[in-house]
Amino acid sequence: MAETQSSKVAPRNNNDNDNDNGEDTGGGRLGPRTESPTRGDYRGTESIGGGGPVSGGGGRIEGHGTTVKDEVEDNNNAALHVQGRGTAISGNAEDNKAALHGILSGRGPLSGGEGQIEGRGTAIKGEVEDNNAALHVQGRGMAMGGNAEDNNASLHGMSLSGDGPVRGGGEQIQERDTGISGNAEDSKAAPQGSDPATKLRDDTQTTGKSTGAKIATKVRSRLAQLRHTLLTPMKQKSPTLAAASSSPGPSAAAPSGQSQLQSKLEGLEAALRYLENALANVPPDHPNVSTWQMNLTALNVSHYEISGNLDNLEAALKFGHQALDSVTALHSEIAQWQSILAKAHSYHYQKLGSLDDLKATILYREQALKNMPSGHPDKAFRQANLATEYSERYKRLGDASDLETALKLQHQALNSTSNATQSDRFNWQNQLGTLYSYRYKRFAKINNLQTAVKYREEVLKNVPPGFSDIFKLQNNLANSYNDRYEALNHLEDLESALSLGKQALSNIPAGHSDLSKVLHNLAESYTYHYKQSNDESDLKAAIMHQEQALKNTAPGHPDISLHLNNLAAQYIIRYERFNSLNDLETALKLRKQVLKHVPAGDSNISQWESNLAATYLYYYERFSNMTDLEDALKLGEQALKHTPSGHSNISTRQANLAILYFHHYERLGNVNDLETALTFQNQALDNTPVKHIDISSRKANLASFYSARYRRLGDLDDLLHALKYREEALKNLSSEHSDVPLRQANLATSYTDRYQRLNNSDDLEAALKLQKQALDNIPLGHYYTSTLQANLSILYHYHYGISDDTSDLNVALMFQKQALENTSLGDPERYKWQTNLAMIYLGHYNIYNDVKYLETALEVQKQALENISAGHPGFLYANRTLAALYIKMYQSSKQESDCAEAISYARIAITAASDSPSAWIVAADTAQLFEDFDLSVSFEAYTAAFKSLSDLIWIGTSLTTRHYNMKKHNIHKILSSATAIAAQLNKTQFAIELLEQGLSITSQQYKMLKARYDDLLSNYPVEAAEFERISYLLLHADDPDQTKKENISYNLLATQRKNLIASLRKKDGLDKFLLPASFAELSEVAVEGPVILLNCASLRSDAFIIIQSSETVTVHVVPLHFTDKEVESNLGFLKSTLQHYRQYIQDDSDRSMVPYHKKSKDICSWMKEKIVDPVFNALQQNGIVSGRIWWCTSGAPIESPYIQSYTSTLQGLIKARTQAIENGPILATAVGVSKASSHSGLPSLPGIKPELEAINSIFGQDKVVQLSGSDATVENVLDYMKKSSWLHLACHGVQDPLDSLKSCLLLDNGKLELKKLMTENLPFAKFVFLSACQTATGDKELVNESMHLTGGFITAGFQGAIGTLWTMKDSDGPAVAKGVYETVCNKGYPDPTLAAEGLHLAVKKLRQSGAPFERWAPFVHFGI
Repeated sequence: MAETQSSKVAPRNNNDNDNDNGEDTGGGRLGPRTESPTRGDYRGTESIGGGGPVSGGGGRIEGHGTTVKDEVEDNNNAALHVQGRGTAISGNAEDNKAALHGILSGRGPLSGGEGQIEGRGTAIKGEVEDNNAALHVQGRGMAMGGNAEDNNASLHGMSLSGDGPVRGGGEQIQERDTGISGNAEDSKAAPQGSDPATKLRDDTQTTGKSTGAKIATKVRSRLAQLRHTLLTPMKQKSPTLAAASSSPGPSAAAPSGQSQLQSKLEGLEAALRYLENALANVPPDHPNVSTWQMNLTALNVSHYEISGNLDNLEAALKFGHQALDSVTALHSEIAQWQSILAKAHSYHYQKLGSLDDLKATILYREQALKNMPSGHPDKAFRQANLATEYSERYKRLGDASDLETALKLQHQALNSTSNATQSDRFNWQNQLGTLYSYRYKRFAKINNLQTAVKYREEVLKNVPPGFSDIFKLQNNLANSYNDRYEALNHLEDLESALSLGKQALSNIPAGHSDLSKVLHNLAESYTYHYKQSNDESDLKAAIMHQEQALKNTAPGHPDISLHLNNLAAQYIIRYERFNSLNDLETALKLRKQVLKHVPAGDSNISQWESNLAATYLYYYERFSNMTDLEDALKLGEQALKHTPSGHSNISTRQANLAILYFHHYERLGNVNDLETALTFQNQALDNTPVKHIDISSRKANLASFYSARYRRLGDLDDLLHALKYREEALKNLSSEHSDVPLRQANLATSYTDRYQRLNNSDDLEAALKLQKQALDNIPLGHYYTSTLQANLSILYHYHYGISDDTSDLNVALMFQKQALENTSLGDPERYKWQTNLAMIYLGHYNIYNDVKYLETALEVQKQALENISAGHPGFLYANRTLAALYIKMYQSSKQESDCAEAISYARIAITAASDSPSAWIVAADTAQLFEDFDLSVSFEAYTAAFKSLSDLIWIGTSLTTRHYNMKKHNIHKILSSATAIAAQLNKTQFAIELLEQGLSITSQQYKMLKARYDDLLSNYPVEAAEFERISYLLLHADDPDQTKKENISYNLLATQRKNLIASLRKKDGLDKFLLPASFAELSEVAVEGPVILLNCASLRSDAFIIIQSSETVTVHVVPLHFTDKEVESNLGFLKSTLQHYRQYIQDDSDRSMVPYHKKSKDICSWMKEKIVDPVFNALQQNGIVSGRIWWCTSGAPIESPYIQSYTSTLQGLIKARTQAIENGPILATAVGVSKASSHSGLPSLPGIKPELEAINSIFGQDKVVQLSGSDATVENVLDYMKKSSWLHLACHGVQDPLDSLKSCLLLDNGKLELKKLMTENLPFAKFVFLSACQTATGDKELVNESMHLTGGFITAGFQGAIGTLWTMKDSDGPAVAKGVYETVCNKGYPDPTLAAEGLHLAVKKLRQSGAPFERWAPFVHFGI
């Protein structure tokens, strides 16, 4: 962002570094920006330096950590989720503080038996991931239902007798009756060894003639035989079964448990077959159909709980909806049926993540609660279960109202007088602790955390002696203590958390299935303790416990991948701390194993792919190996592909992929990658609910990408978007949120950008204020402290440029030293801070002239270069900076060795440059540095720079942005310097080629977009059609209607166009397609007369005269002897003269112009002596004494023996001459607006009426369409332009001094602006006469661009045009027009090639009449 302002080493302005990587460029751009992502969310700070967000800790976005967050969504295995590096300052997970750098979020719920372990912080969903875990695991039956109320083993209390469902002792998971209700007489057990399924099938399918009543009776009887199989008690109570139910499917139970589960599964399958057969053999209107359908629903749900078979779940939903659809709301068992269907939808949601299922779950649970009889003893259970569903939706959508509803329902359950046991109440208090923990993380109000702690402390305090699941309560309270430690930094909380975690570990039974989860959570507490103590033994303990967690997970267990992933995260923590490659290698190995252990079709595959992508990103940050980045990108794309549409983590995957593409962009500079990153990030934001906890970080990331594009392309709209989203991102956080300092720092960066763009010191003051606040607010020792210090250093440097107070420079030095001291030796940011520090030392040298500062700067910059490799994005800038420093040293020492070093580093920088904006910046800056030392090096650098000119003035941006970039990068000055050096080295033809590339750049771009290449591309019709489509869209990029309608990314279109051109150049005969013209091609311009190009530079000034005689083309270089100061002085005189002249015309007072007439004569004399005479003498020496001559862009409007014309470019004149244009439907259109109704304040123009009359007379009234008065509207003029060959416009004209694109002709109902003209395509256009003021004035800052109305009409397609350099007198219009058209039509038809001669004669006549210079000189001719 900032540049140490050294006028000699860094002659460019402060905002000359628009490169995408933000490295140091000229004179020391201080401090690239850093952004840091968590979970794909750009967090972090941009060191306000340089070009795009360049990641701070090695390219991290939003956090400390992996730009792609190690997120594990849970999917019902909520216990141990890892956020990986990225949660350091995560937006939504528990591990929200910098202490852990997002290492482990996984403290998910372990539920089962009488209590729960909710764990702390799943990577994606927060603290309690699985719908089952929080409340529903208290059931003392099979406890396989997880989250549903109806946990009574197989049939959930449904009567299978055909008499309608009957409650079987309570539907909640806390139910006391786990049996299947049925009639007493049907209670006989199935005979040992028999196959009940076979017998049932025989009973229902023997003849097909059984009546419905008989089938109903058999259903009752046979299902009663199955009760023994379905309800055989487990040999031991297993509180882990409920935990296992959070992820339905085969569990790793003991062999005896497996046998019992298998037995129940067989019984369920037999019952399912029997009921399905029965249902198929009764009429649809049988009274028992709905009951059997609901029984089938319950049986299928129970089967799914054991088997995890999705088909059973789909069948449950089908039968459940059929059953409910066939009964009324008054049905006696409607509430229980709704509960069962709610449970099926809940499982379906957990499996597939569809919000529709979650919505249905809540709907049916609410209906079931509403339909319960008043005072029902189980009402509290339903309230608690509904609270869980609202809690889940809160985690999914982030709507705080859902959280509040969950809290309300949970309080109601706890405060009820139901028949809940003490164990139930313990569980509900524990769940309230969880919900208050959520509320704390949402609103950052410490009172919510204190309430969570209170409930959990109370539960643990009142637990009865011998409570078997006390370890779960200890674990949960430990998690809350860890939260409070993070919030208040009270060491006693951390010690308590660690103590409780140890107790939980000592109290958990040996071999308990939750052991691995308790070990994991204890590992996390050790990790916190390590951050506090910096004691390596704590980190060793953390890794040891994590390894034990993995060891205690049975092979093939669903959690094996999760634990492998978590252990990988632990090793990454150690890698971040100690920078040991072994740890990173171990992490990569573990995460590769994760994918090996994932079965085909596993729903977690996208999580593991995303985490592995993050690990590869570490490798890329470490070694800058593109293979690692490509692997990360591939995995990120796969992770998104494997995430179902509508899944809760789809936005996270999109955000992560956006970050990976951004890294790709940073490395290769391909703007297409940046566009893709923006696309994914916009999608991520669109898929993030407005109240979601991640909304701030998503906006912060999007702002960073816009900021990067602004620095790359210079579009002010991108800067404003970045500023807007950063302000919103900060506003979306509470004042206590840990991300606040980083948001403040990034917002300061955008204010700094706007200061550089608009030069408003208020923005700089705002940036300084925010950056100071950020540094004050960030915790001591935070990873990003060094970045914030570097940012402040840069801002004080800017402030020094305003204040000229050396104390600002000293403060900048202090902060930059601190930034470097706080950055470890292996940190990828280190080279940036070293470069910044070197530039500050250079600034001190420039002030104090003490060579020790320069020596220190060289030493530090060499260290910076040692920290990066040849392929690194900062390599160009580091070498260019060393070249600049050695030039400074050479100036001081006069040692040739210093000059040789400067040349060596410069050539390395030049060689490394590619076709990107940053390449232009480095090459052009290097060229300017060497102009006074080695012209050959300067020439090499300029040659490299112009190869990337089209990437700097990018056709995919708006015309306003392209003009801004021309001004910002001083294209005019660089073009002049490069041309002068080429002339000095006798490379005359190359000088002409350079000038052509730099003249009227945007006009040439428009002409290329309009041009047809049908003949050239006739052999490639597909490519030709695509090229035409892209060109049309780009041509109208500034049309807001098209942009809105098509939703087009013009940057992507421009990239496609560039790639298509590269592809076409590989085809036969197209190797030079749209390449800059060679001198051989440009030399054709002189076929009808000499062409003169003027160039003025500090090195030398010349006139290049291209003359063709016979078949020989020569270029005569005529030295022009004047200085820059002379040019500036005379231009100033001319400007003041013309300003007074405008007043003179209005007053019609000649007396006041007397002194200005003298000035005009003096200026004419100077131009004649310094420019015209040398050029005309050279022409005459070559035998050219009369006839046509052309000035390319610039000329001298004085009396001449030659017929003078102008052209904006050489190619433009060549093509205009070769165009074969037929007359349009209308020969000529004459427009006259003497007094525009929309501009009443302007004087009337009485000369317009006789002017139009003269045109009618000369052309013939029948050949001219006249538009005057109210007919002369913008719409009519544009319409008739497209039909006419000749156009005459007589009206007021205005050259806008601030924005040349708004220069316009004032028509009756509005303005015809230059911006609009540029895009018009006029197939019949031959000649236009702009009889209006200032129509050829142009932009003083874009002198080579022909940014005036006359140039606009030429760009639109006219072969020739007449305009005015300044204000014309109204009465001169008719005379000059008459003279021009009489000459043009003297052959009996209008000939546009005679217009220049006609103007020459008309002006001569005006001059001979005694008119002063100010009246006859403004008329100029362009074109053929």
